[in-house]
Amino acid sequence: EISASGLSAAGIKELSFALQLNRSLEHLDLRGNFEGVTDAGVKSLAAVLGNTSLTSLNLSHSNVGPAGITYLAEALATNRTLKTLLLRDLRKVAFVSGKGLDSFAALCAALVRNATLTSIDLSLVRLEKEAVQFLEAVLPMNITLLSLTVGDASPGKGFRELMSKVKQPRQKIENFPAAELPPAIAAWLDMWTTAATAAAAAGVAVSASPAGPKKRKRMTEADRLRAAME
Repeated sequence: EISASGLSAAGIKELSFALQLNRSLEHLDLRGNFEGVTDAGVKSLAAVLGNTSLTSLNLSHSNVGPAGITYLAEALATNRTLKTLLLRDLRKVAFVSGKGLDSFAALCAALVRNATLTSIDLSLVRLEKEAVQFLEAVLPMNITLLSLTVGDASPGKGFRELMSKVKQPRQKIENFPAAELPPAIAAWLDMWTTAATAAAAAGVAVSASPAGPKKRKRMTEADRLRAAME
């Protein structure tokens, strides 16, 4: 636990680097670190999240904004270890409109791909009707999420009905028609798929080159880890 410790942005970056070297840590509590847990700090964490053993991450009471939520969503889309995510009282985020709502669309898109998260806590983070509709759209494509907390920011009856569905056992719908997803969510999924395809194609092109891959400066494991967080 490193909650409310005054950790800086540079400290978060070094911590992210260390997480990849020590893969025995399962719980990381960074709540209350307003200086370090910012969009830039979350970018560093998100870059290494897939190479850690973390099962629980607490970023509550911090300065994470829409960009940070987006970085986190991109990491969650491929993460296979995290089960609990706490994002309580994020003062710079409201999932209502503009960048805030778009970042929530990214988070919902991540739920389509993620198969390990069981609990998300968004207490005191404002959600409006459209955000609830995003959740309703992706819920049939995710069977692991069993707890979603919003608390005082709940938009009322619609959210309560959604929560009753989350708590009930449900069978995942395979081959869900993309056309039935909200455009904002479909756009994120399409972008991630395109990026993954392009990366795979680039890898094939390099290995298939008659002249072989170009010589590059040899990188140590530490160099590679730091590069991932830039």
